[in-house]
Order: sequence, then structure tokens, then C-alpha cells
Amino acid sequence: MLKVMAKPQIIAIVGPTASGKTALGVTLAQKFKGEVVSADSRAIYKDLGIGTAKPTPEEQRGVPHHLIDFVPLNQPYSLADYHRDATKAINDILARGHLPILVGGTGLYVNAVVYNYQLPPAPASSAVRAKLEALTTDELFKMLEKADPETAGVIDRHNPRRLVRALEVFLTTGRSIYSQQKTREPQYDSLIIGLEPEKNILKERITKRVENMLEAGLENEVKNLVAKYGWDNVLSNTIKYQEWRPYFEHKITYPQLVAGLIKADLQYAKRQKTWFKTNPDISWYAADTPNLRQLVVQKIKNCHALAANFSRPYYPSPLYLHRGLHFGNCGL
Repeated sequence: MLKVMAKPQIIAIVGPTASGKTALGVTLAQKFKGEVVSADSRAIYKDLGIGTAKPTPEEQRGVPHHLIDFVPLNQPYSLADYHRDATKAINDILARGHLPILVGGTGLYVNAVVYNYQLPPAPASSAVRAKLEALTTDELFKMLEKADPETAGVIDRHNPRRLVRALEVFLTTGRSIYSQQKTREPQYDSLIIGLEPEKNILKERITKRVENMLEAGLENEVKNLVAKYGWDNVLSNTIKYQEWRPYFEHKITYPQLVAGLIKADLQYAKRQKTWFKTNPDISWYAADTPNLRQLVVQKIKNCHALAANFSRPYYPSPLYLHRGLHFGNCGL
């Protein structure tokens, strides 16, 4: 009889900013001998610190974290780059006999790993890019609507970096970047946990977090980064950094800046929730439930119990036998 090997297992923890993903990820890593792989498109950058709310060494509590602080601020980094690096990190973790835990709120990053996106790299064209970067965000979006309505329907129309990249791909390949992001057979058996904070509590958390960032020296961090790199990089479209430009240019007051920082984070959280809510594979939990961690741990244990009687053949490799963890129909 032909043996069917189970896929390696991973856990993904998703949800809006300030929902408690980091703390839960660390708890699960400690419980199930895991390591965390970040799925945050800004935590990857070395120089972005306070404003990205990266987990501090104290918050990491000795749990290994991967794909944090490794890309220079002025270096381009694509979804294909992340897929490659995350896959390598996950496979290295599995090779050590540990459980990979994907944690983050960048939906495309999570999906690229969980659903194994096929991301053929499109050639970069400096000439095309230079012309596109001279256009305003509105002009870029209108151009994309006309040239590639498929991508225009799903892209963040306020993100000039993504608009430029989408147009660059279309103009150099003649194909939609969205159509090239096809899924393949998943590499992993994934259990996706979603955290959903109550609206008022989320607003309080975000407000308090912005206040803490300001007290921790966010203004000086942004000033130093602008002095070193200018605005022609990810600073110009990164929340809690881009809002400082009109303040530095004396176009808004400090109270207006603070209100803008909070508003931008709330709007980002709303977009994240909208993105993740379209995914039927996510098991959702109220982020503010007192026994959240126990519920999620029990969910994982229940999935293990279900797998014992799951109808499809299950032949775990020795790598995972020590853990006995198989998500079966609790995952994808």
C-alpha cells in the first residue's frame, strides 16, 4: 500500500494591529516547542523600530523570532522575496523538530506562505519606474485602472509603492501582477487563528500604544531616518512614519499629528479586518476573552484528537512524531 505522508504543520496567527498576536504567538511557541516567523511587511526593516511595534527582547521571552530587522530601509523587498525567505525559515524550523508559528497582520505575506503563491519575478525597469515615480498617487491609480483593472480592483489605491510596482509589472510583461499571484498545492498543513478585538477596546489599545511610542522617542527616530534616507523610500507609505512629514514641514500642529497617527492606525486595523474576514479558513477568537490562550491551546489539542480518527491516511514522519501534532480537518 502506498503511504501518504502528512504535510508539515504550521500555525498562523492573524488579525488587526494591536490585537495581541505577538503575545499569543510567544505563548504557543513556549507551549508547543515553537519558533515565530514574522509576517509583518514593516518589521523586516532594520531601521524601523519604535513605530513598527516590533516585539522587544522582553516580549519575545526567549522564543526565537525570524524575519525581523534584516532588510536595509533603502533596499527593495518584494512579496516573492518574503515567500522565499519565509519558506526557508519555516523549513529550517521544521528541520530542528520545532513548530513554525507565523505571526503578523500583512495579509499578502500570510497568504503567500499558507496558500503557496506562485510569484514569478517580473524584471525591474529603472526607466519605467522613474517615469511612474514622477506621477501622483491619483495619477498612478487612474493609469492602473485603465491598464490593469483586475489589479486596480484589489490593490491599496493609496500606496504609491504598490501602484508603481503593479504598473511596472504590467508595462514590462503585459500581464497583470494579480493574475501572476497564483496559488499552488500548499506546502504545509496550516491552522490559522484569527484575533478579533472589540472595537472600543482596540481604539483604546491603539491610542495608548501611540502615546507610548511618542514617549519612547518616535519623533527623533523619524527625524534621524529622514536625515539618513530622505522620504523616497518606505517611510513615505509606512503608518506612524509618513504622518510626520506635514508636521516637519509646519503644515499641521502637534495635536493634529497625534490625532492623525491614531486615525491612521485605526483605518489600517479596519482594512486588515476586512482582508482577513474574507478567508473562510480562519478560526476566529475574541481577542479580549480572558481565557483566550487556554481556548487556543485547547483548539490545537482538539485538532490533534480529531486527527486520530480522521478518515484520510496519516503517516507522520519521525520529525513530527515527538510532538504528535496533526491538524487534520482543523486546518486547510
